[in-house]
Amino acid sequence: MKKKEIIVVFAIIIVGLIIAFILNYALTYGRMIETIISKDAWLNFWGSYCGGLFAVAVGYLAIIHSNRNNEKAINQQYVLLKHQQNEKKLDEYNLCLRNNLELMNAVEAFRPAISMNYDNLSVTKSEIAKKKSLIFSYDLQYRYVFEIDSNNNKTEIESKYDKCWIESRTLLSDILDKQLDFVLRVGQNIAETEMKRNNQSILSTLYQLLSKSGNQDEYKRYQQDIANTTFELERLEKSIHTYKNDVDNMNANLKKSLDLLLFKAKELFDLSIVLMKEKQNIYSIMKD
Repeated sequence: MKKKEIIVVFAIIIVGLIIAFILNYALTYGRMIETIISKDAWLNFWGSYCGGLFAVAVGYLAIIHSNRNNEKAINQQYVLLKHQQNEKKLDEYNLCLRNNLELMNAVEAFRPAISMNYDNLSVTKSEIAKKKSLIFSYDLQYRYVFEIDSNNNKTEIESKYDKCWIESRTLLSDILDKQLDFVLRVGQNIAETEMKRNNQSILSTLYQLLSKSGNQDEYKRYQQDIANTTFELERLEKSIHTYKNDVDNMNANLKKSLDLLLFKAKELFDLSIVLMKEKQNIYSIMKD
């Protein structure tokens, strides 16, 4: 028992005894109430009264003990709940950091020279669009989990990670834009190659019609059509001729960006490890 509780118990007993003594004296020797009480009756009274006093003292101690146990149980529940919340928060941090890293590493799957689907360019464009949407989705998750917008007291590691993440996702977004341009250039070349074959067929037909023209007007019209088709063929030939050089330049540019992204992903990975250790230490101190 604590000192305060012992004092309260003694106070209950002493006050009770004083009240009983005053009552005993007033009834025995006082003139306010005339009564004759035998010693046996007083002995029974004192026995019952003292038992009542001890019952009050024990009841008080029982209430104090019960409240203390309840408070201890509540504190234990609070500590357990706080621990569970911290574990959940750490899991969220871990998942967020892992998703960010996977987003950086998965860009290798979109290398145009390796995995582009030339027969179905719309599939490749859809994959790039999904990748772009993941950048915004993961960035939103990152800001929510780490409370970047509302927390102005970031640690040094958090500030470094935040800077690296912004640079990485910006670079990734730029790479995806370049890959989309590559896809569009491939699609353009496929369409122009098909148009070239069609125009060559049209030109052959026009020459046949020209040789069989029956009057001057038809002859001039076929000549004009031939000139227009020839001009279009020259434009297509020029574009098709530059296709290889265009895609080579695009691939070279993309390779530089991908190599830089690989470097940033490595930096992001290293910062993720340090950041997770920092978070674990913070919550370990909070737990203690």
